[in-house]
Amino acid sequence: LEGFALRPEALPGLLPQAVIWALYAFFFYGLRRSLRRSPPTAPSAPVNAASLTIPWRFVALWALIYTATAVLTAVLFLPVSGGLMLLAWAAGISLGGYTLVYAIRVNRSSIAHAR
Repeated sequence: LEGFALRPEALPGLLPQAVIWALYAFFFYGLRRSLRRSPPTAPSAPVNAASLTIPWRFVALWALIYTATAVLTAVLFLPVSGGLMLLAWAAGISLGGYTLVYAIRVNRSSIAHAR
C-alpha cells in the first residue's frame, strides 16, 4: 500500500539506483567472503525464549516517554526540525561508518590470529 503514495517523478534515475545496487553487491560480497574465511565454531545451545521476558512496567514507561518526547518535539522544535533531522542523519551515517571500519579491523585481526 505504500506504493500508492509514491510519485514516479520523485524517484531517482537509473544511475543513482545502479550506484546503490553496486554498493549492496560490494557489501554482500564482503560479508560472504568474511563468512567463508571465518573459523568454524561449535553450535551454541538454543536460547529459551520464555526466559527472555520484559516487564510490562518497562514497556509502558518506554511508550509513555516515546509519546511525550514525540509530541514535545513536534510542538517545541517545529522550526528547527529539519536541522535536527539532518543532525540525526549525520550522526547515523558517522556511527555506521565507524561500525563498518571497526568490524573490518576486528575481522582482519581474528583471521590473522586464526592462521
